[in-house]
Amino acid sequence: MNKQETAKILFAISSVYQSFETNDAKVAIWHEMLKDIDFKYVFEGLKRVIKKSERIPTIAEIRNEAGITQYLNGGGTLDEPGDRKTIEQNTVGIQYQNE
Repeated sequence: MNKQETAKILFAISSVYQSFETNDAKVAIWHEMLKDIDFKYVFEGLKRVIKKSERIPTIAEIRNEAGITQYLNGGGTLDEPGDRKTIEQNTVGIQYQNE
């Protein structure tokens, strides 16, 4: 994901949550934390978080949801050593837990 795409993510967040303000420093920090993930997975992850939560999403929440979206689309996982996720899809929905 590039910085322009990161800015789009932050703009989407600020459009939904009016108290969320963006600036160049915030774009730089969020970009550093999300740049290893494809924009389409981050955006889908953001949509999933917004649907579930009334509060402003965190980077970690978006990364988790982006990882689930990527995994379900056959793109592998975003797991890091020591923080592996077990993800399974069932008829009720998606469940995941730390191993």
